[in-house]
Amino acid sequence: MNKLIKRVVPVISNSLRSVLIPSISILFSFIIVNYFSKQLWGEFVEILLFIYIATTFCNWGQREFLLREFSKMPKNITTIWQQFLVARLPILILIFIIAFVFYDTLFFELLLWLSSVFIINSFTPIFIYERDYNKSIFIEMISFFILLLGLFYFKSKINLKLLVQLYAIHNFIKALFYLILYKIHLNFSNFSSKFSLLLSGVTLFLMSFTGFLQTKIDVYIFSIFYDTILIGEYQIISGFLVFAQSITMILILPYLKNIYRLTDQSILKMKKSIAYFGIFLNTIVITLIFIALEQLYQIQLNIYQIIHTFLITYPPYVYSLEILSLFKENKEKKVLTVSFASMSVNLIISLLLLSLGFKITGVLVASAIAQMVSLFLYSYKNNSILYG
Repeated sequence: MNKLIKRVVPVISNSLRSVLIPSISILFSFIIVNYFSKQLWGEFVEILLFIYIATTFCNWGQREFLLREFSKMPKNITTIWQQFLVARLPILILIFIIAFVFYDTLFFELLLWLSSVFIINSFTPIFIYERDYNKSIFIEMISFFILLLGLFYFKSKINLKLLVQLYAIHNFIKALFYLILYKIHLNFSNFSSKFSLLLSGVTLFLMSFTGFLQTKIDVYIFSIFYDTILIGEYQIISGFLVFAQSITMILILPYLKNIYRLTDQSILKMKKSIAYFGIFLNTIVITLIFIALEQLYQIQLNIYQIIHTFLITYPPYVYSLEILSLFKENKEKKVLTVSFASMSVNLIISLLLLSLGFKITGVLVASAIAQMVSLFLYSYKNNSILYG
């Protein structure tokens, strides 16, 4: 019984944390859209798109790289973490310069926001490795509560600049909590760095970057064709779909250390179970998303759009464990190849269908086809994901 509890508790805690983060984003968008305006939300989303891509570069694939290194050398966690942190600082400085050039009126707000997110994301591999999910949940809830207080205190004065300021402060508070929680890792004996670690992690960075574009390229392309209100609406839809796609990893992540040590036969059994269970679970998730979009945001999807949302969100149930298996075998280049192919398909079809005026349906179709391409390529490379 104790063994069962030890296995279940991390899954529940991490699931709550992983569900909480996108839930907070969804709640935040709901508050801005319903208590302020869709126009304000759309303007904020344009800033978010810059932050997303900036933090992807700053992270440099650190989560996957460090979790793998921590598993290999558990006694050297602090040293490895510090060296990779210092190695990534020049990237952060470069991002600051870009922010100043393109967002000079919001530079100080973005400086605080980007610095805070850099700190938060730097500690992510540590709390995942140490399974400090409950502490992370506490930090997320407290900082978001403070954000809500700020929003409603300044309700009559809210504009884009003030909203960005409040969101930056919200991330700064989270960063402070993580600095206090993991201060033991901040005892730098010397401020040295191994910039060679950036080269070691370049494949994982490219993989995370193309993976990021794979899930976000539709939003970026959509922002080229339509105004802030439609961008805001589609970002809400996309946020729900990205969350649905991440459910498999939410279930798997607490056992990442163990998965790297499992035999191929054990991994194959897990693949089958997750793929079949995913059909049932994803149907429920898509139904809930449809209801939430309609009731909370007055966004209605037609039957064809709903079918495509299922096709977008189901494939990760089939191939997510395959990605981790490839990581285990240091075959990240295969993951990179598939991600790049999928992203390219999404980009080309999105541009085509949006130029023809298909709007939201167009980007959903493009994303669905891109996911089918990923599923096919992973299946083709391994003869059959489901049946080995």
